[in-house]
Amino acid sequence: MSKVDDEMALEFLRLSELGHTYVDIGKRFDVNHRTVSEWVRRGREFSRTRHWQQIGRDQDARYMDEHHQLLLATAHGIRKAVETPPSNSDEGQQAQVLVIHHVLVGLQDREELLARRGIRAGVDDSGASVGNDDSFLEGIAIKLRDGLLEHLPELQAALDEWASHWQVFRERRETLVRDTAGALGQRPNTAEVAHELARRAVGVALAREFGNGGDRVDGGTSDDDLARAVAQVIPRMDGVRQAHGMIGAAAVTCLGMVEDLVLRGGPPGRCPSCPEGARTGAP
Repeated sequence: MSKVDDEMALEFLRLSELGHTYVDIGKRFDVNHRTVSEWVRRGREFSRTRHWQQIGRDQDARYMDEHHQLLLATAHGIRKAVETPPSNSDEGQQAQVLVIHHVLVGLQDREELLARRGIRAGVDDSGASVGNDDSFLEGIAIKLRDGLLEHLPELQAALDEWASHWQVFRERRETLVRDTAGALGQRPNTAEVAHELARRAVGVALAREFGNGGDRVDGGTSDDDLARAVAQVIPRMDGVRQAHGMIGAAAVTCLGMVEDLVLRGGPPGRCPSCPEGARTGAP
């Protein structure tokens, strides 16, 4: 009786698939037909297992690719957020709110992918958002942002720094309004009138300094009054200038990391949303 090796076992399976009986195969290789039957059974079981394992790997690879697409859309949202200059008025958003807003906008470019997961995100012809309720979509955006930052802790640090400078700018802008109002209050103005004039003057002065806005004069304020108020703002702007410059520097750092991520095609490491068993990390 011949000893069965792997090559012979594969030939058993091939001949069986071609319709040869176990007895015929056994005679050809001088092996008991029961032995042939057992090796064919093992081979078929192994083939089925390998088949389903491959299906699982293919599915994990697809899920990982889609996961990376969502993370790249999230990264583009972060890019748009840090590219946004801080508001010269008191109407600007907080940094984290701005990030989530732009992540949500970025996800609209992955509308078809999200739809396969039962998530509707998009806009109609008028530009109005359609799909799941806002709180649900915002929760998805937050999870994606947190997942991306878990993949890239260095981006987390850079984004935190940008957000910190953004908040400092907001605080210093409000301090500038109060200080200017205090200086204007020495003239014959009520505190409320002085504060409103100071607010407008700070908006004009910052627009002239940084752009991103016009030198608009509201109807209730004369050009002379506003000009005098702006003159009070200008010597007090050093703190705001410094914070604005720090925002720009932190934004450049974030942008560089997003550019590297886009060139790699996906982030390294894992996050809680990564499919189990899938290959992680971009080459």
